[in-house]
Amino acid sequence: MAVVFNKSSADRIAAATRRIENLSIDRGIIDDYPVPSDEEGLVIAKTTAVWNKGTTATLDRYTGKPGLETKAGTVTAFNRFATVQSGRWVGILGGYLIAAEC
Repeated sequence: MAVVFNKSSADRIAAATRRIENLSIDRGIIDDYPVPSDEEGLVIAKTTAVWNKGTTATLDRYTGKPGLETKAGTVTAFNRFATVQSGRWVGILGGYLIAAEC
């Protein structure tokens, strides 16, 4: 049986996720939810030290065209996944680590 995933499905899932997250935050169910930053969308950053799983870190934030990024301040995020070595590229979304350079 094939699973069909189209734009309509993605919109429906996104709307449901937003409703649940808002309910959970309003009721205090998610107590470690990161404080929303002023960042929008994916943030590309680099670690400045070893970043252990289960901790928050302040990272160097980069902006610019792919391959031509320049340092542009810092961003703070929480790591739920794995220890990341110093000097590694990472992807941050919504205050969470979502990707890391091996």
